[in-house]
Amino acid sequence: MEAPPTEPAPSPRVPPAPVEGHCDPAFRAVEAAFRENFAIRNEIGGALCVIVDGRPVVDLWGGHRDEARAPFPGSADTSSTPTPSARA
Repeated sequence: MEAPPTEPAPSPRVPPAPVEGHCDPAFRAVEAAFRENFAIRNEIGGALCVIVDGRPVVDLWGGHRDEARAPFPGSADTSSTPTPSARA
């Protein structure tokens, strides 16, 4: 029988990824998963916004701009292309 897949170990050479923004306390698991993408899965950079009933409950951005770990230029005012993935 095959062993279940395991998460890759974080690289000790990769500096911690900065994460900024805000998250409603009811969505802390979403923030934890977002941070985990950088700490465990070695994600480079990203942003996430979740809107519920017209109100942003998660608005996070962070990581790095490239594999060389240049600072992510994002801020609360950085625009991006919206890509809706689900609608209730």
